[in-house]
Amino acid sequence: MRTQLSAQSAHLFHHVHRAITLGLCLLLLGTATSAQASHRERERDRDGQEERHRELAHRDHRHDRDRYRHDFGPYLGGSFSLGIEQFDNTVPGDDFDQGFGFDIWAGSRIHPHVGVEGQLTYVEGFEIEGTGIDFSHLNGTANLKLYPVTGKVQPWVLAGAGVGRFEREEPDGYTLADTGGVMRVGTGIDVYLDDNISLVGGVGYLFTAGDIVDTDVVEMKFGVQYRF
Repeated sequence: MRTQLSAQSAHLFHHVHRAITLGLCLLLLGTATSAQASHRERERDRDGQEERHRELAHRDHRHDRDRYRHDFGPYLGGSFSLGIEQFDNTVPGDDFDQGFGFDIWAGSRIHPHVGVEGQLTYVEGFEIEGTGIDFSHLNGTANLKLYPVTGKVQPWVLAGAGVGRFEREEPDGYTLADTGGVMRVGTGIDVYLDDNISLVGGVGYLFTAGDIVDTDVVEMKFGVQYRF
């Protein structure tokens, strides 16, 4: 009887030992599986963060590229021009009408804050009231343009020099013309409607020299500019 109980106890101990061993194995397997899953989750999180970093870097690159394109490159513009005479070689008391004309320019932004351009301006209609005598100004200058700030709204200042032609037309059609040097200074503002098109407003002063000295003009312009 005692031998039979001893055999049954040994058999039960064997089953309990197997159950404990199996449980430990399952526990270890579960722990390993959980650790592996956690590792995969961390890998996914790291990959997601790297992808987000790449997307942000790409977006910053596109932003820099767009800003670069916005602040560099060639441009072309045209405007309506208003001229106010500052003639010093006329008879005292002469009253001149304001002149009207056009202004065109083409240049390139060689730096976010620096542009170079050529400008051509023609203004006519400086008529001495009551006489029919009419004056006109045609001039072209090479300008250096400085932009203190960049962005959608860009103020600027410029200075340039070139050649001008001053013409006087008598009522009978007889014309006198002289050519001389000119120097232009001015300031204005560009307001961008998008990356390419901007509205332009400016005011300047045209100094004259040589055979056209003392025929200075105050210039105002309102127009549009296209950046390529």
